[in-house]
Amino acid sequence: MLRPWRTATVVLTVATLMLGVVVAVQAAMLHARGWRIALGSVPEWLAAFGTFAAFGALLIAAREWRAGQDERRSLEDERRAADAERRALAATREAERQDNEVSQARLIIVEHVPYEDRTWGGSDPPPPSQRQVVIRNRSTAPVFHLHIEDHPSGNDDVYVFQNFAHARGRPADIPVLAADDATAAITVAGNAGEAPSTEYVEFTFTDARGTNWRRIGSNQPVRLIGD
Repeated sequence: MLRPWRTATVVLTVATLMLGVVVAVQAAMLHARGWRIALGSVPEWLAAFGTFAAFGALLIAAREWRAGQDERRSLEDERRAADAERRALAATREAERQDNEVSQARLIIVEHVPYEDRTWGGSDPPPPSQRQVVIRNRSTAPVFHLHIEDHPSGNDDVYVFQNFAHARGRPADIPVLAADDATAAITVAGNAGEAPSTEYVEFTFTDARGTNWRRIGSNQPVRLIGD
């Protein structure tokens, strides 16, 4: 199949030849009847033909340039669309990967201890400034190296401790917290303000994939890089 410019060239050539034939036939007929037409010299004919051919070639070149521009714009639009689609797909996959990574960490939560289950280490009724909570593993896999901070970040007025047999102290680290299991009750004491006491518990742990996390209350878990 011929390219458009080749087709146009062939058509232009044929038209030129046909025009030349018509002119020649008309000139012969007029000459036979005694008419004399100033047909011009050979150089003039060549110049006229060159002008006509140059105009045709310019027209063909302009059409080819425009077609090339349209094709380049179309290819560029397709490339940009493909790049945008690849970026969107990569972003979706990255979001899915991050969501899968944090799925277990979201299920390690702080819960209030039901009133009937509370232990106050001999303090009955409990002081108004103290509330008991637990950290529970609501996932289907264990977590490891659970560590509870005795002072949450940015709030030295709040103290988190655990009641032991004869004393109280900072919460004990837990090597393994099994699925659907909870820590022993820990106490949140101090000027916690109006926020629930669960929001002042800060802890770190390692999930089943070996990723380390930090979480404060019900805030989203934060992955610890390099730990």
